[in-house]
Amino acid sequence: MRIRSILVVVSVLVSSAFLVSDARGQGRVQGEVTDDWGNGLGEVQIAVERTDGGGSYSATTEDDGEYIILGLQSGNYEITFTLDGYQGVRVAENVRSSAGTPLDVELEALASGGRLRGEQEFEAEGGSPKIKFKEDGIFEFEDVEGEEGEGTYGVVELSALLVVRDYDGDDDKYSISDPVVVTFANDLFTSLTWEGATLRKQ
Repeated sequence: MRIRSILVVVSVLVSSAFLVSDARGQGRVQGEVTDDWGNGLGEVQIAVERTDGGGSYSATTEDDGEYIILGLQSGNYEITFTLDGYQGVRVAENVRSSAGTPLDVELEALASGGRLRGEQEFEAEGGSPKIKFKEDGIFEFEDVEGEEGEGTYGVVELSALLVVRDYDGDDDKYSISDPVVVTFANDLFTSLTWEGATLRKQ
């Protein structure tokens, strides 16, 4: 009887030791994925692979760009972040059993179409709204309310898709997932229409 109780105690202690050692062997990676302006990017695909071929994992960022991957064994990993419309990023990370420094990643937006040559400015009668397109795919604008902002653009046929990434006004007015579309009057790009207003090339 006494031998059985000793065996049970030893068995419980051994099981507990395995659980503690297994828990200590688990690591995690967490952080935030943003664009160049600090906006959190949702639906980013995250692929996690051990460099020694010991396993792979996957996850997706939340709407605010945050993510957490639990249950990783300690070791070296390659972590790839991809999202349509952005330059993917691959990061080498050493995962340990203790929580490390957050792994924050910035994805560069790719052009969603062509770009205008040089710097092109368009302005409505009276001064606003107005838009300045840059050759590097960035645009700056001032809307009817006089609020300023900037973002990335791409020209497709006679339209420009404007993704507003930084705006001084109401946070709900623009969304990264819903580009603003402006239409050029002709293929000479001498004027465009934005929210019912005609902006002429300056």
